[in-house]
Amino acid sequence: MKNKIILLLILVVALGLRLVGLCSRPIWYDESFSILFSEKGLSAMMYGTLQGSGGGAADIHPLGYYASLWAWMKLFGGSIVSARIFSVLVGTASLALIYAIARAAFDEETALFSLAFASALPFQIHFSQEVRMYALLSLSLLAAVYSYLRAVKGDWKWWILFAISSAAAQYIHNLAAIHLAVFAFTPLAQKNWKALKAFLLAAAFAVLLYLPWLIHLPSQVSKVQSFYWVERPGVEKVFTLFLVYLSYPPLPGKWLAPVLLLSTL
Repeated sequence: MKNKIILLLILVVALGLRLVGLCSRPIWYDESFSILFSEKGLSAMMYGTLQGSGGGAADIHPLGYYASLWAWMKLFGGSIVSARIFSVLVGTASLALIYAIARAAFDEETALFSLAFASALPFQIHFSQEVRMYALLSLSLLAAVYSYLRAVKGDWKWWILFAISSAAAQYIHNLAAIHLAVFAFTPLAQKNWKALKAFLLAAAFAVLLYLPWLIHLPSQVSKVQSFYWVERPGVEKVFTLFLVYLSYPPLPGKWLAPVLLLSTL
């Protein structure tokens, strides 16, 4: 009973941290694009992503997040606050999965500590307030992790949920494949051949579920290479990564130097 009260209190505080400053954060280009793109509806989003105009595309991500945001805005409106609350709720749900994963892998005390730690992480709060796909991506990948931990204990129904959540992650962001590929090495490292066989079957099912979008992936990659420009990262990115993950951007100019120093240390 005591642990349940602690669990509830942490989740309430985490929700509060994600609601603080929700209205004061300035909207930026990608957030405004998410709202404007999602409100166009499913058929327009499909055309804009797969067809585009002049050889380009409106966006190069799959439509899992945009379709979810479209459904949310149909129910609760398309204001900035409403769209951000969607991310807040999804991010808070992710915390519950972090607790469940730590409890399944370790124990109750570790699970509560993991939950409290993740609840206060600045980058977790940041992406739980942003009108982008990353909170939903995190939720689906965490669902895959939890399903895997339950599935290897012998309950085949969790392999189905693993496949569904893995496919869902791919429909939200193409780079989810990098995270999901790690699962293939887990049963190999453990020499758990029964789990490996079940994993391969579940992975095949996940690919089958993702196939309707997978067939468009080569053209999407081609559009990225032709129409998108990404700056080559330098050494300075090592330090700015510390700043992003361990502080709460955007920071006032006078705080950049001391916070960067503390983050690097």
